[in-house]
Amino acid sequence: MHQTPEERASDLTTPPELLRELAGSDDASVRKKVIVNPNTPTDVLLTLADEFPNIFFSNPVLSLLMLENPNFPLEIPYWTLINLLRQPQAPEFFLSSAAMHPNPEVLRVVAKHYKTPISALEVMAHCKDASLGIQIAQRQDVTEQILLILAEHGAIAVRLYLAKYHKTPCSILEKLAEAPEPNWTFRQQIHQKLAKNPNTPLAVIQKLLEEGDKKVKQAIATRADLPIDIIVKLALDYRLHIMNSLAQNTSISAKVLHELANHGELRVRQMVARHPNTPQALLIDAAKSPELRQYIAANPSASPDLLNQLIEDNQNQEVLEAVASNPSTPAFVLKRIAQTRSHDLVVAQHPNATPELLQKILWRLAMDERLSVRKFVAKHPHAPKDILKMWVQKEPQLRNYIAQNPSLPIEILEFLARDASPKVRLAVAYNPSTPKSVLEKLSFDTEIEIKRAVASNTNTPGHVLEILVRDWQCCTFVAQNPNTPTKVLEYLGRLTGFNWLLLAHPNTSVEMRQTLLGNFAKSYVESDRLYAARHPDTPTEILLDLAKDSNLEIRSVALQALKKHRT
Repeated sequence: MHQTPEERASDLTTPPELLRELAGSDDASVRKKVIVNPNTPTDVLLTLADEFPNIFFSNPVLSLLMLENPNFPLEIPYWTLINLLRQPQAPEFFLSSAAMHPNPEVLRVVAKHYKTPISALEVMAHCKDASLGIQIAQRQDVTEQILLILAEHGAIAVRLYLAKYHKTPCSILEKLAEAPEPNWTFRQQIHQKLAKNPNTPLAVIQKLLEEGDKKVKQAIATRADLPIDIIVKLALDYRLHIMNSLAQNTSISAKVLHELANHGELRVRQMVARHPNTPQALLIDAAKSPELRQYIAANPSASPDLLNQLIEDNQNQEVLEAVASNPSTPAFVLKRIAQTRSHDLVVAQHPNATPELLQKILWRLAMDERLSVRKFVAKHPHAPKDILKMWVQKEPQLRNYIAQNPSLPIEILEFLARDASPKVRLAVAYNPSTPKSVLEKLSFDTEIEIKRAVASNTNTPGHVLEILVRDWQCCTFVAQNPNTPTKVLEYLGRLTGFNWLLLAHPNTSVEMRQTLLGNFAKSYVESDRLYAARHPDTPTEILLDLAKDSNLEIRSVALQALKKHRT
């Protein structure tokens, strides 16, 4: 009886040479039958595996091939093997054999597969590839034994990851703390991660504290579970005292601070005085001690009345400086501090300083002989306009800083836009207050950096961006400017290298967005196709194609997106 090609391809008696011939059939259903036929030659199987990776493992001869040649996966071409290892049907024996592969990328794919046996993971854990080690550590089924191997043999990045990972068991954290690390920098980094990890036992923290490393102590100071004895040890450390480390730990409770308020060591009491969780009553009581006032003055929880009380003694400059720097200091207290000039620079930077107070202080600072102070005034948004106008004419060394001032009058910006110095014109081009007319003139500047700054400025009108886009050196900046009109974006769409920026642009039309997503979906680069599958604007018809992708992750993401579309 005459058999059809499909029947011959599935017939178990069909000779290998005929199956080789049938593998070249134009009919996909015939080729599918060939790949599952146990008589199909191995090289033909591997050729078809690229096309049908999802049914490759249905061929019963595979287990026999693996028995005859346990290293069979090592002989499979790279991309074919990667594709096969991404299939959910991949059997454990195939994954275990692939775990011996010398290529770390292959091992990473094996480590990602949910069916990979623990024994194979243990083998791969000895590999020095950092990405592989972290991937193994992140698995839900990872055992303590595997983590121990990673802690002892893993790359430095893996050990650092384990030291900070919130799921790392205490026994592994203890091992990391004890493990000898010849590189001092790496040892310090591991200990810092351990110090911050909430799972690290306090016994280990005590040992790390005894080593005396400053950065490790800083990390310990951030922990939420610090007992009083460790808090005291940290408070007594001069370097941590200067850096105000403990006061930044908001997990230290008011109850603990109350217990430490009368501690015999001054530095401990000073830590309590500067801590934001210290009750107001304790701060008021501590203010009676001159050695604590500077620290209370810096406390952001100190009440306005208490801060006002602290500046009564105008002779204590450290207290005045601390109050002036305190973000909670109200305007009326800042005004009192500004009665003298000693702290003008600090008050001028305070968010609670009123415009009237700033005008007064900035006038005084403008008379300062120090160039650094006048530069500060030149850039300050509340700088007196009369001062700026005078400096533009008489102080050319300040023009670059004046041009950065976001509150400049238009006439000053127009004047500075004609300055001979490219730095000054560049500052004008970047200034968010520069008017459209000035930006249009600067778009014809001979300096490319100035043209790019104009292309970046959100005040630049669409017709100027339409001109700038013709200069390839400005295209990237035009593509990111929210003012860029749709027709300019369409022009960029005909060029290469702007697809990602155009998809993110608010003015990209729906039609263009779908065209771009279609291009991503057809890309040979897997990350492009995955991006298209994840994008919320990808049309259903494109998602349907992506749901048939050879990459398992892309198929999965596309199917999830399709479910959302249907709901």
